[in-house]
Amino acid sequence: MTHSDSPQKQTLLEQLSEALEGEDYDPDDSGHLRDVVATMLEESQSWDDALHRRLTEVLGKAEGKRWAGMFSGGFPSSYRSRFSVAEAAGDIQQIQSIALSSDVPMRFYTSSEQGEQELNFKLYSQGKPVILSDVIPILENLGMRVLGEHPYRIRRRDGEQFGVSDFTVECHSRCRGADVEAAKPRLQEGFREIWNGFAENDDFNQLMMAAGLNWREVSLLRATPATSSSCASDLASPLLPTPWPGTWISRRCWSPSSALVSILFWAIGNLNPSTSRTGFLRLSTP
Repeated sequence: MTHSDSPQKQTLLEQLSEALEGEDYDPDDSGHLRDVVATMLEESQSWDDALHRRLTEVLGKAEGKRWAGMFSGGFPSSYRSRFSVAEAAGDIQQIQSIALSSDVPMRFYTSSEQGEQELNFKLYSQGKPVILSDVIPILENLGMRVLGEHPYRIRRRDGEQFGVSDFTVECHSRCRGADVEAAKPRLQEGFREIWNGFAENDDFNQLMMAAGLNWREVSLLRATPATSSSCASDLASPLLPTPWPGTWISRRCWSPSSALVSILFWAIGNLNPSTSRTGFLRLSTP
C-alpha cells in the first residue's frame, strides 16, 4: 500500500502504521494518532453491536446476547475488514460446535468474486488455525487446487482461542465441468471423514466431485479387487477400470449408477463362478 492509494482502501491498522512510521511524526503531537485509535475503537464497537443484533436474530434474544458477550472484541480487524457480521455469526456457530470436539468442520460460503469453477470455504479448529501442509493433500485428492488461504485467530472472553482458515480453491482440470454446487455437501462430508481418519486420502476421492459419488461409495469402489489393484493415476485415463476384469467404462459415461452397477457385476461374478468375466461393459449417458 502506497501513499498514492485511495484512503478508503486503507484499513485502520494501515493508517495507524503510517502515522507511527511517518518521517514527520512528532511523539509530542499525537493528536492524529489518537484520532485513528478512536476511530478504530468506534468501528470495532459498531461491528460488535451489529454482530449482537445478528446473533439475536438467529439465536433469539437470550442466547444471542450470551454468545455476543462471549465473542465481543474477539474478532481481529483483519477479519472484520473482510467479512460481514452475518458470516461471523455462522463462524461462531461452527466454533461453538467444536468447543468440546477435535473435529475440524468445513463450511462453504458464497463470495461475490467467486468464479464458476471456484469454491470458498472455511475450516475451523480449536487453538491455532490448521496447518496448511496438512490440508493441501486432502484438498488436492478431492479435486481442488488451493489459490489462497487466510488464517484468523478468534478469541472468546474466557480466553479460549479458535482458528478460522479461509480458503479459495479452484477445481482440478480432471474435475472441470463438475456441478460444483451439488458437490459441496459430498466434499464437506468427505473432508471430515478423511481428516478424522475414517476414509483414505488418495486420488479416488476426486470421484466425489467428478462422478458424484459420496465418500462411502468411493470407499466401496476402492475396496473392490480390480480398482484396489489399479494405480490411482488411472483416473487420468479416458477409460476407467471396473471391478469386472477386462471391463472398462468411458470416463464420459461415468456416474454414480455406473459405478454401483460395475460393483454389482463384480459381486455377481464372484458369487457365480460360471459367469463369464470377460468382455466390455458399455454404458451410455441418459
